[in-house]
Amino acid sequence: MEDTFDALEHEGLQIISKCSAFARDGSENKALEREAVEAAKRAETVLFYMGLDEISESEGRDRDHMKLHENQASVLEAVAAVNPNVAIILSAGSPVEMPWLAHAKALLDGYLGGEAGAAAMAEVITGKVNPCGKLAETLPFAYEDVPGHQEYPAQEWNACYKESLYVGYRYYDTAGVPVRFPFGYGLSYTTFAYSDICVAPQSVSFTLTNIGDCSGSEITQLYISKPDSEIFRPRKELKGFAKTCLQPGESKRVTIALDDKAFRYFNIRTEKWEVEDGVYRLTIAASSAEPKLSALIEVNGTGAPNPYAHIQLPSCYRTGKVQSVSDRDFETLLGRTIPQPPKGIHRNSAIRDLKHSRAPLGFIAAGALAAVEKRNVEKGTPDLNTDFIYNMPLRGIAKYIDLIDMAVADGLVMEAKGFWIIGLLRALAALIHNQAANATLAKTLEKQAKHGERLPEGSGN
Repeated sequence: MEDTFDALEHEGLQIISKCSAFARDGSENKALEREAVEAAKRAETVLFYMGLDEISESEGRDRDHMKLHENQASVLEAVAAVNPNVAIILSAGSPVEMPWLAHAKALLDGYLGGEAGAAAMAEVITGKVNPCGKLAETLPFAYEDVPGHQEYPAQEWNACYKESLYVGYRYYDTAGVPVRFPFGYGLSYTTFAYSDICVAPQSVSFTLTNIGDCSGSEITQLYISKPDSEIFRPRKELKGFAKTCLQPGESKRVTIALDDKAFRYFNIRTEKWEVEDGVYRLTIAASSAEPKLSALIEVNGTGAPNPYAHIQLPSCYRTGKVQSVSDRDFETLLGRTIPQPPKGIHRNSAIRDLKHSRAPLGFIAAGALAAVEKRNVEKGTPDLNTDFIYNMPLRGIAKYIDLIDMAVADGLVMEAKGFWIIGLLRALAALIHNQAANATLAKTLEKQAKHGERLPEGSGN
């Protein structure tokens, strides 16, 4: 396994200098910045590596922003001031805001490359490999552009998906929200031309030509739309794609199938998939924002009734502008009131909710975990056990610890509600019973293994 610099040198690049440039924890370090600036002055091209730190990439937690540490952007700006030939190599498992992008001439987004990521990046940087990847998600300008940003991360009982089907490009395209990079976007070292679209009942075909100077692959995408739709739906929907490899000057006929899922939608009134009658537009595109060819097709529908004809559908679901959906509008779409959380502490309360406990054991445990969680965030070092336990429902303890079953968990719930002695005694009695049951099961399994006997049905905990 090669590291980044070994991989670059292996591909023939001359490394003038290498340095850390910034502190990974986000703290300011002028010495590292000065070293990076001096190195940039001596180089022909700067490869500037940026990315999220471990605490941001950790499982067991939700990010509440989409920013990189500010020190990365400030060092980038300083480096670009002395050498404008900057290429950013980004490592991040999810989208980040990029207000600093103007300080670079190129961006190579590697997501999380794994053990072979350094060598793969080096081959793309040197042109040994022509990149052909396309974004499988939209990269917005800012977290505030995400339709559900006011609802997440959810800290309360309910997590309401008020945006409905307006997720990703379906939202940005329908609501007309500008984005940094659209869904399906990706550059190549060559250029492709699209021509001669032809629509058949079960497929769309077109000609793709490599008009550049090197071989490469293009991922073409098929979107459908129905502007006069009676039901509410996104402005367009991805329904197929194809990857085609072409030599310079080569053309190929590309066909993308229109299967039984191409035009359907789920009708909540008939409780099955239906097709709306009428004329649809088929668009072949290089990304959700780069249409290349289009044609119309008439489709016979299933004749299903409009599932929302009997209600006054809120305008936000017609326009796709679902940045701030009220509870009342969401309930209109939902067809019922939003479920209300049970009062007090219960099985489904998270351990972090024990801060509202009526028992010292509960709020001391929640406070201790909260303090550890805060310290981990400040250090930038994730602790998966702390994250999982802090956000675990009380019923989850029964699955997380072998000696505890649901009866023990219920005893702890009673204790947290304020029945201190009864709750602890109930939990202790259940714990003893569970331990005895586990011991009996272990003997049964040992006997089975020794004599080849069949385990009795209903055994185990």
